[in-house]
Parts: sequence; structure tokens; C-alpha cells
Amino acid sequence: MLRHFNYLDSDTLEQYISEIEDGLVSEETRRELSGGSTSGGLDAKIAKVEGEKMHETETSRVAKVTDNVRFSRLLKAAELQPDALAWVDVAQPSVDFADIGLGAMVAWECELTTPEFVQMTSGAGQAAKALKLATAMQPRASALGLDTSGLPDPAQIAAVTGMMEALNFPHIVVGAEQGSPWKIFAEIKSEWVKRGELEGSRRIVGKVIRRVEQGTSYDLVTIPGANLGNREQRRQAQRGNAGMADKGQTLHGPALELELLAVYI
Repeated sequence: MLRHFNYLDSDTLEQYISEIEDGLVSEETRRELSGGSTSGGLDAKIAKVEGEKMHETETSRVAKVTDNVRFSRLLKAAELQPDALAWVDVAQPSVDFADIGLGAMVAWECELTTPEFVQMTSGAGQAAKALKLATAMQPRASALGLDTSGLPDPAQIAAVTGMMEALNFPHIVVGAEQGSPWKIFAEIKSEWVKRGELEGSRRIVGKVIRRVEQGTSYDLVTIPGANLGNREQRRQAQRGNAGMADKGQTLHGPALELELLAVYI
């Protein structure tokens, strides 16, 4: 299958392949042999000689090992040794996720979305894009004589932009499947985003780094300092939040947090 990657963490992929194959191969030399026959004829007035000569040709080429090739190798290793890689190819989330442990690798086809709260607060979200657009368009609008009285002034835009950059809210995606209560969530690192949207039906691969059990919740976006307090206080807060209305900031279990490796079609 030809894959279209929307997201691929090249550094983590290299680590996995290096561990599986006891080293990282950057180039491969491939040799191809082809055999055949040539026939030659000599037609003279007196005699005609025909001969057949066998020949063999060797072609060598050096190919760069790309991330796509490495990812195919990872999937092949998972197919051959799923237990050794703690690899779970999810078919029934309620069964496959029930006892899955930290460190397991998950491959799942699910519906990806970005929560509304995250869209508005993350550096890659809609609010940040709107602020950048307003900053870029305001002087041009004034030069064209357009009415800019309803727009915030540059100082206000700069203040809000600076606050968002200081808070540095992450871009989070959530994956789910219709009919199942289970969800996955993961932080998107901008340097590994490829082409296309991280939305809709996608195939995802990642490592389990957190479990959010049924009856508890997890804040996808937190303000620095909000998690101060001892462990038991944080657990009580989580249990209390589980009964509150979900405004897009809080994810309710059961769910798994993944260190995301790949998103593709």
C-alpha cells in the first residue's frame, strides 16, 4: 500500500529501527542480474553459420533509505514479531485497550479531531491564525481606506499574541471510533507535520505513555501552576472534574495518551 503521511516523527522512527535492526542503515546497494541470449547470423554464398551466445548483465545502484522505507520495515517487524515489540493492531478497542500497558505500541484506524478549546488556544489553532491575519491585514486595510474601527489596535493584538506564545499551549488531537467509549489523544509536534489535515479517518501509530481510566479525567490544556499540590489532591480534582460538563478542555476516560509516531492514509 502506498502511504500518504500527514505526520511522521523521523527521530523516533530512526530510534525504533536502529533498535530492531541493531543499527541504522542510511544507504543500500542493490544489484540486479539479467540474462538472455543473442543470435548472430553470417550468410555467405558458400556457407551460413548461426550461433547463439548467452550473456549476463549486472546492474548496481545505490538507494537512499527513506523514512517511508523505514516505516515499512517497522510494520513488517510488527507483523512478524508483535509480542516482542508489544505491538497491538487494534480491531476491537474495548477488548484491545482494556489491559494494554504503558510502552505498548498501538496501530489504530480512527476518527481524528482537534477539540474546540485546543483549536482556540494552541499555537497552531484558529485564534493564533486569526491574530496573525489581523496583524498582517491591518496596515494594508488602512492604506486601502477600509474601516478598521472594529479591529483591536496593534498593541492589543501584540499583547494577546505574546500571552499565547508565553503560555505555549500544545496542539492536541483526539482519536475515537463510533460505538466505542475509548479514545486516544496525543500532542502534535509541529516539526513532524507533513501534508494535509490531521482530521478525519486516519491510521495512527504511537506508544502508550498514559492511561486515563473510566471515571477519571485529564486536562488537555493546563495553565502553568494549575497542577500544584500533592498527588492525592490532583487525583481528587480529576475525579471531581469527571462529573463536570466537558467544555473541550477536559478529556474523560477511558482513554490512552500516545507518543505519536505516524498519522497517515
